[in-house]
Amino acid sequence: MAVLWLGEADVEALVDPAMLVDGLAQAFADLGRFIERDAARIDGTDGATGYLSVFPAVDHGGDLASAKVLAGRPANAAEGRPEIDAVVIAAEPTTGQIAAILSARRLTAYRTAGVTALALRLLGVTNATIALVGTGLQARTHARVLIETDIAERVIIASASRGVEAADTFVASLSPAIAARCEAAPLAGLAGRADALVTLSLAATPLPVGPLPDGGILVGVGPFYPEAHELDPALVASADTVISDHPERLRRQWAGHAVASRALIGIDDLAVGRASAPAQGRRIVLSDGRAFEDNVAARQILAAARATGRGHPLP
Repeated sequence: MAVLWLGEADVEALVDPAMLVDGLAQAFADLGRFIERDAARIDGTDGATGYLSVFPAVDHGGDLASAKVLAGRPANAAEGRPEIDAVVIAAEPTTGQIAAILSARRLTAYRTAGVTALALRLLGVTNATIALVGTGLQARTHARVLIETDIAERVIIASASRGVEAADTFVASLSPAIAARCEAAPLAGLAGRADALVTLSLAATPLPVGPLPDGGILVGVGPFYPEAHELDPALVASADTVISDHPERLRRQWAGHAVASRALIGIDDLAVGRASAPAQGRRIVLSDGRAFEDNVAARQILAAARATGRGHPLP
């Protein structure tokens, strides 16, 4: 059987936001069916060179093994190139045969948006006003997923660093159906204008998004590590509730800091009913990304490709 190549345009055409969020919900509620490993990473010899990371996962319930191979170089953004590039290699675990290779920049952005939508759904958010901080690919996929899954009735877009003109340009670049539900706005005061705020930058220092109003919801999608964080750790530590897609990793990374001392709730705890979603207080969701999330997205996209005959068999 020929290996199928699915490029960025294929992923965009084949992803189904509603099915993706439902699939992630099922996966978080049944994590035992997955085997995954934290990323294996090899760095270049100096700060000017790139790095390579591999994120493997096997879904014993869905019969798909996957490994996302991610390459990156921090200096790329300043040189007009994407900071990261990635592919997902999908294999049949029972035969050991490679089934497909999927371009994964867009796949990763969609699965991240799917986790955001799931977290907000578990917090009872629906037909809401959602503010997005960022004007890149993550903002594009978040706007589509949040609108098409009825999490957002209206989406406010703000640039993290380039002003309202950049947000205007971004909104104009969206598909007409999505753009009609979006508007550009300045970053200042954004948290008070929306039911939930989602930060989507690659910022290594905290964005000026606080303070979070009482009852507010903030989803952090960008980096949140001791050495680089788009959210102020003090803001996270002061939240009434902190929810994470990987609480154990968060505790390891922030050991000794007030962030790690919080009673963290896993998205899986909410999905399976081990914890109840808090309806009040300041709530912060931290989305770090996990290999099984890539596996869920890849399996759905590959199934859609096979059903529609889309893709390009490799020789």
